Amino acid sequence: MPDYLDVVCQRTKAKVLFCTPTLHNPTTATMSLERRRELAEVCAPHDVMIVEDDVYGFLPDPTLRPLAASAPDRVVHISSLSKRAGPGLRIGFMKVPRHLIHAFGIALRATTLMASPFTAEWATRLLMSPQIDDVVSDLRAETEARQALVASVLPERPIMAHPNTFYVRLNLWNAWSAEAYTQAAEEIGVGVTPLSLFEVSAMHQSESVRVCVNGAPDRRSLSEGLEKLAGLPASGAPSTVRFRAAI
Repeated sequence: MPDYLDVVCQRTKAKVLFCTPTLHNPTTATMSLERRRELAEVCAPHDVMIVEDDVYGFLPDPTLRPLAASAPDRVVHISSLSKRAGPGLRIGFMKVPRHLIHAFGIALRATTLMASPFTAEWATRLLMSPQIDDVVSDLRAETEARQALVASVLPERPIMAHPNTFYVRLNLWNAWSAEAYTQAAEEIGVGVTPLSLFEVSAMHQSESVRVCVNGAPDRRSLSEGLEKLAGLPASGAPSTVRFRAAI
């Protein structure tokens, strides 16, 4: 929220804003183009540098204009191939404002020395080839199909989802806490993640979990896992599960 960001910048004198404008993990929230413009306008007078995590930016079709395109002197744009081409290709890319290139080079050499030249060459050739378009197209199609499964199996009301992303946020009810639900899901063979693990500090009680749709090896396995999850909220949290989760 731009107004709240302005207040926080005045109060804290912070100089860096980290954000994920497209398909925020785990909420799936995506900023509109107007909100991105407002964000950059708030940061400018406070001299706040923006770090834009755009690792999921390739998934929506059409893609959205990144913050770095409208504020190139204030935004560090970060992307990766691990989501786009496969988790085995562990290499990322940064677009850095020109006046910060030297400083970023020093920081990278001090923390990681260097990226593997072989991996960098492999990644560059992939990005320059027409095959990357087919990879992205297939990934979008599979993601949409899996999100359609989520919409058909899980209740619509308590879900925050997006047809182009790898996860959904499932809001719980019937006395379930996120920790209890996570434990109960694990006991029936399904892994979910409580939203508290994504929070820097507990701002409010959020009884929600993140459910990944791309972790299952195929759609049948995903459907079976979703069916198991669908039965948990309706039954209500067992008292023994709630007790164990509170320890």
